[in-house]
Amino acid sequence: MEKAQAIATAEEILQRVSTLVLATIGENGFPNARTMRKHAMNKSLETIYFTTETGSRKTKELTNNNKVCVHYYETGEKGHMCIFLEGEALVTRDKSVREKLWTETSLRRYPQGVDDPNYTVIIVKPQKLRLAMGKDSFEFSL
Repeated sequence: MEKAQAIATAEEILQRVSTLVLATIGENGFPNARTMRKHAMNKSLETIYFTTETGSRKTKELTNNNKVCVHYYETGEKGHMCIFLEGEALVTRDKSVREKLWTETSLRRYPQGVDDPNYTVIIVKPQKLRLAMGKDSFEFSL
């Protein structure tokens, strides 16, 4: 599989899934994986966005080690198609970023609105794509 085709496949699947797994490195050096809702802004592999609580364990872990893996998959006629994105994450409370990601449903989680002190964004910049399709596996730098 060519790199452009792998990226296109991964982006198509990204549009269809509703959850992603974000793995960080814990204080004990072991990975911590958690399921996260996919944000509507996640349309390409260039940047992956997550919203989270300001004092969450993941924000603390990312402050100590910003290396992450984002994983998602889809089951189809040919079996599982697994996507792994390795990269670096930035934890931010930049208001312009929070405004860009804000939706009406965000109010349920952050009742004080876009300025809620508990509303934080994680921005992942993937550097490597790994695509596993059945017995085949492909890896590309991004």
